[in-house]
Amino acid sequence: MIEKVVFRHQIEFPTILYETIFGLIIYFNLDSFAQIKNSLHFIFFFTSFILVIHWWLMFEAAADQFGEETRSSALNLSLNIVYLTLINYIVQFAAVFDYYKANIFLLLLLIGDILWALIWKHVKPWKTTDSLRIKEMKLELIKIIKSDLILVIPVIALLVVGNIISPISFVLIFAISYFLYIFITFKWKIIDLRLT
Repeated sequence: MIEKVVFRHQIEFPTILYETIFGLIIYFNLDSFAQIKNSLHFIFFFTSFILVIHWWLMFEAAADQFGEETRSSALNLSLNIVYLTLINYIVQFAAVFDYYKANIFLLLLLIGDILWALIWKHVKPWKTTDSLRIKEMKLELIKIIKSDLILVIPVIALLVVGNIISPISFVLIFAISYFLYIFITFKWKIIDLRLT
């Protein structure tokens, strides 16, 4: 019987790749702060930067929670590259203060995350045979889906009424909704980060 060997560098490669891309997204968009026109633009662009950092933490949390289940998966790598592309578009549109298009890409990002969680929960076979471990991972996936759905509601609402409400209303609802989403991911320990 031939045993499959996964070398350490194969497991570490995706993590290094994600960290590099997240760093590049932040680095190449830092100069956009100089193009900010007003305080409303600043709030929106700052929120998009917080979004990048938040998703970086989400990637790290997923790697810690799911371990080899996702780290060595080609499907997971492919989906995460799509996520990073969508995140980059959000920041790019935030930089030019196109809040409506940035919101569209946020919706696509959330839909992608929900699909990812559903695939891992219902379709993709688990590598581990530990039933308790599988139960823990499935509970984590349920929390991810629920938190995403909570943010999807205001995001869709903004797309529906985006051309009717004022820019200040759009930006404030966007920012408040996203910061609520961050709070939920910490409250539900989707991101289990100790601040002390």
